[in-house]
Amino acid sequence: MSVSKIPPPRKISMSSIRVIISCCHTGPNPAPGLGLARSLKAGYPDSFLVGKDHSTQASGLHTEFFDEVWVARPWGELHLVDHRAQIIARLEELDGYYLPGSDLEARWLAEESHPRILIPGIDIFRRTAKPFEKVAEILPVRVPAFIGLDAGDREVYNFAVDHGWKVWAKGPVMDAYRVFNWTGIQQARHSLAACWGQQSFFLQKHITGTEVMLAFAAYQGHLLGTAVVDKRLVTSEGKCWSGEITTASPELLNAVALLVRELHWTGGGELELVKDEEGILWLIDWNYRFPAWIHGATIGGINLPALLIAAASGVQPVPPRCASRQFTRVVLEIPVLSSIPLPAPPPAARSTNVPSKLSASNPSGLPALMQRLFGPEGREATSQHSDRPARVARVDSAFAQAIREHVGPSLQTPARVFLPKIAEVGFRQAQAAAAMDLPVRLTPTYSVKTNPDRRLLVMARAHGLRAEVISTGEARWARELGFSLGETIYNGPVPLNPAELDGEELSAVFADSLESFHGLCDRGPGVAKTVGMRLNAFDTGSRFGLRLGSAYRFGIVANAIRDRLPRGVRFGVHSHLQSSVTGVAEWLAQARAFVEMASSLEFASGRPIQMLDLGGGWTSESFGPFLRDHLPGLVAHVHRRLPHVEDVVIEPGKAVCEQSHVLVSRILEIRRTDWIREVVADACLAEMPLAGYFPREVYLLTAGGNLHRLVDGFDRILGRVCMEHDILAGGLNIPRDAEVGDWLVFSHAGAYEASMRYTFGVGGFHE
Repeated sequence: MSVSKIPPPRKISMSSIRVIISCCHTGPNPAPGLGLARSLKAGYPDSFLVGKDHSTQASGLHTEFFDEVWVARPWGELHLVDHRAQIIARLEELDGYYLPGSDLEARWLAEESHPRILIPGIDIFRRTAKPFEKVAEILPVRVPAFIGLDAGDREVYNFAVDHGWKVWAKGPVMDAYRVFNWTGIQQARHSLAACWGQQSFFLQKHITGTEVMLAFAAYQGHLLGTAVVDKRLVTSEGKCWSGEITTASPELLNAVALLVRELHWTGGGELELVKDEEGILWLIDWNYRFPAWIHGATIGGINLPALLIAAASGVQPVPPRCASRQFTRVVLEIPVLSSIPLPAPPPAARSTNVPSKLSASNPSGLPALMQRLFGPEGREATSQHSDRPARVARVDSAFAQAIREHVGPSLQTPARVFLPKIAEVGFRQAQAAAAMDLPVRLTPTYSVKTNPDRRLLVMARAHGLRAEVISTGEARWARELGFSLGETIYNGPVPLNPAELDGEELSAVFADSLESFHGLCDRGPGVAKTVGMRLNAFDTGSRFGLRLGSAYRFGIVANAIRDRLPRGVRFGVHSHLQSSVTGVAEWLAQARAFVEMASSLEFASGRPIQMLDLGGGWTSESFGPFLRDHLPGLVAHVHRRLPHVEDVVIEPGKAVCEQSHVLVSRILEIRRTDWIREVVADACLAEMPLAGYFPREVYLLTAGGNLHRLVDGFDRILGRVCMEHDILAGGLNIPRDAEVGDWLVFSHAGAYEASMRYTFGVGGFHE
């Protein structure tokens, strides 16, 4: 906003204060309009306030604080240029001011500045865009770690894993979704894209701590005042329902003053911060208008809306009185204005006798404005047209060479292609870990169930890994490929039938239930060198393992170990938490807690624990860093707390094999709509059953040998069968030069995508 366009304040009377206030709904996710009106009436009792919204269901319009109501057409029906002109014309008619109640409307209005619309200029929106790195350069705050959702699926997935799935998917101006798994990320990305088009979405780390909300008012770069609320009660949406008004620290106050001066800020604003347990402030959000709790600050003696109007008009308000530093909201029934009656429920609702739902959504219809401005059909979404260029990402040279070596016209598709050079990387990492100088012997195993491919088992054997199986069929298969049963570990939900192994002794067997443990012990020595239990130590909700969540259950398990386990047989315990589900930090914390539980079990049972199996579940990308940065410390902790342990077992299943295969398919058809492409491939969910649950990179190999990694778009790859959910990939940007017959290459197809097709264990029932 240009300073030269703002006239000097005029000396007018209090009764001449006229303000249009938008976004007036109040509910579980309230807008600030009603709070602004109440605060301005407190500061200017004779003011004339116009409540503006886009639905008669905006409940604040029906209160006594508005002298006039303006119900505009829904955002989806308005001509935006004409509506902006209508707002300005009404301002000129009133000789008043305009306070928008949403970031989105403020941004829209800022595109053509007007001195009576009290908002920041459009350049400020651009300079302070999410995730607010430039803002944090001035404020004494930090910005949580983040990654763009266009970075590539594996990068995004590994970011979420690294942060223990404590992450948010966020839009460019508003909208945030807490996500807990890959499916959640996909759903959030789809929801954001539906409203915002192809904008910059990102995934950001969740910060645990105390929320600190700071509201401020500024005029032409001068900070007029601030108020901080400590939330006491929140809605299901996390919105403040009650709180206590406090003041900002001098350091934060000075920094905010510096920031608004540098930005030449006009209008209200809010900083959403979180203070962690170390006292560090993290910037979570930055709003370009007053918050919905703004009248709580007025109750606490800080009337920020009145200060803003005073600075713009030159008319001083009634000094605020501190009624209480604490405030709360209440629900009141009030008459509906006869001039704007509520609409009848839609026909579908009437037919089932269900009224319109009052939810966290706002009847003002702002999602329609999002779509008008940023959505696929919006004027700002120019890159959405079907002739847009595809943004392609860097392709690893070794991977590109491997693909070109194995994919060509002679390959019958769909085909799962083995990449031996890439497969060997994970096995070398496991082999190097086993050779580390550790206080306890480290025993890496290859999980046969993850992918029983002959070539992978041969590679595992060559690198010194043992076999880990969940069926006797797998054990026999591993034996056929060179693994002795004496170096094979058996676990899983199916009880072992030793007769199927010709009486040969296994390295270890872990029972998944107390019944299975009793059966193993009753057979006496000779079943396995180590007999143990898979424990569900903390009742995590897993279907696997013996639960130890109560003293009663703990006692039963300890007694079974003491009374049933044959002498001369080693005892072991097994936990299998997936690092890719919990995140490395949480996995380490739970592993250490498991060691403590095992120590207690060792003491209670009187039997030393000599083998500790920690499972795994690492991704191929996180396995190497785990071995380097965390494994030595964890093994040292095991040695201190369980001094009888001779073997620490890890099970890097998908970590060593998920990148060993790619699925190769060919394009059968390319469908073009107004703004997306859909490709029909000759593969389907039969070849890639976990397509919607785990991420992978998708590549396009052209007939000319060009290999592109596809990212960042709205295009989809559809499978060949007639099932609605046969969608192999989405969120892609397929190049314009893609042709029927080109190859599609799906990475990370070497783990459970392959093992879903195996037949070990079938027909395993015996009388």
